Amino acid sequence: MEYQTILILGIITLVIFFVLREQYRSRKRAQLRNAYRNALKNGNKTKALAIGRRYYSYLRNGKLSIYDEQAINNDINTITEGSKNNFTHIDQLEKLSNLKEKGVITEEEFLLEKAKLINR
Repeated sequence: MEYQTILILGIITLVIFFVLREQYRSRKRAQLRNAYRNALKNGNKTKALAIGRRYYSYLRNGKLSIYDEQAINNDINTITEGSKNNFTHIDQLEKLSNLKEKGVITEEEFLLEKAKLINR
């Protein structure tokens, strides 16, 4: 009976550990993503590059790939081309997608609003 209790407590401890670790990682990922987006929106290329590298490195468990560098460069080039509104479009598309996932709008409504945003 004692071994079963110890085993059950060990399993519960492991489950709690993994749940808390995932919550921490999720918050950290969101913080880095938001910091990266804010740096891009503010047009701060140096800060966007540094935070973008940290963000993508965090996503890849410390291994930044050439594709990640290219994605960061593409984001920064978008800023230099003067289209800061792209990020508000991205935010609006994300909101539309969330509304569709929650069932607030239909697929057809989503596609119609998406087309309107893209054609602006």
